[in-house]
Amino acid sequence: MKKIFGSLLIISLLFWQNLSCSNHNDGSSKDLSTVFVVSPAIDPVPLGIPVYQVRASDHYDFGFQLGTLARATLQASLNEEAVVKHLQKANALDPAQIDSLIDAAKAFQNGDYAEEIRGLADGAQVSERTVWEINLWDEIDSLSTVIDNSSACTSILERKADSSRIVHSEDGGVCMDSKDLIVAARIDDEPGFVGFMYGFMLPGYAFGLNSSQVGLSVNSLNVREVDINGVGIVFLLRSVLSQTSVLDAIYTISTEKRAAGSSLNLAGLSGYGTTSLFQIEFNPDGFIATPVDIGQSMVHTNSYRWLSSDTENMPIESSWRRFIEATSLLEQGNLPIEALCQPGLCRVPNPDDPCQTMAHAYVDIGLNHGELQVKNPSCDQPDFCMRARPGASWTSQSLAEINESRIVALP
Repeated sequence: MKKIFGSLLIISLLFWQNLSCSNHNDGSSKDLSTVFVVSPAIDPVPLGIPVYQVRASDHYDFGFQLGTLARATLQASLNEEAVVKHLQKANALDPAQIDSLIDAAKAFQNGDYAEEIRGLADGAQVSERTVWEINLWDEIDSLSTVIDNSSACTSILERKADSSRIVHSEDGGVCMDSKDLIVAARIDDEPGFVGFMYGFMLPGYAFGLNSSQVGLSVNSLNVREVDINGVGIVFLLRSVLSQTSVLDAIYTISTEKRAAGSSLNLAGLSGYGTTSLFQIEFNPDGFIATPVDIGQSMVHTNSYRWLSSDTENMPIESSWRRFIEATSLLEQGNLPIEALCQPGLCRVPNPDDPCQTMAHAYVDIGLNHGELQVKNPSCDQPDFCMRARPGASWTSQSLAEINESRIVALP
């Protein structure tokens, strides 16, 4: 029955996106001449966030399929001004510093995510070094002389007796038209997961949910401290989606040698007949997990709240304003997913920065199921935020039932 349901789910998704598909090449033969092609029957919707299912045999296979997708649909992201500037920052650093960060990531989780990077580079037909440098975004930014403080995400955490909810607005400093997507994946017998993916970056660096009902969102912290012998943030966040419990995720991140700082919002099942919700902050030398009690709520807007350290944090100008606006929403007692793009929470539009919000997401963990909803941006500046996007919804149950390989690429 599950297999039939999974097949119907995939067929319905294909119908929903008006897609057709051909034969599969998982990359294991190193033959890059054919791919499992998914071709749209109609033109892609501008600023749309497509959802792609990937059933991979191993981590290299998964990375290869992501790379095939990136080559076809996200290749233009390599020409984005922010990406070009980032790679220039990497070129200006001592290569030994980046080598050390790469070595630490290669040793993490038995090298699983290093295999994903290798497969991604092969599938995308991009140098592996470039893919590493993109996935070490925060660490390279922290090591450079000019720090990037353009991130402006807002997260609201809310815990009730029967659910733990994270409401997240994923904003950015550059237009991400056709350069972001959502991947729903199963790798061998590991937990299935769905995660937001920027071009050439492993999924999970924004928000995600897995079939074990472990969900997350992330708020970037612009810091001046980095340990080149530690594991990069992208890889720590990717590991959350491979965990079978919130406690396992906390243990992994708290005990691993970390390269830089971040704020992680983590929801899941407690194992004691309730849900759990944590706001986690860490840097190379410190870690704190703050539980949210039943009936409580929290807000995070890209700056350290609890962690005491010598790290020089570089909060963006709107952080405090967004904190006040989000707190006001909580006091009103109503959290529709669109609420996070109220005028006070949107980035201030300007002609050089036309795309403000890439996605709004609920990560909602209940006692019976977890659900990730992704919906259209909306606010009072329709020319900036009211772009057409398909909504998407995934549950932990549907993630557990992905049983057919399906990847993604335009010819």
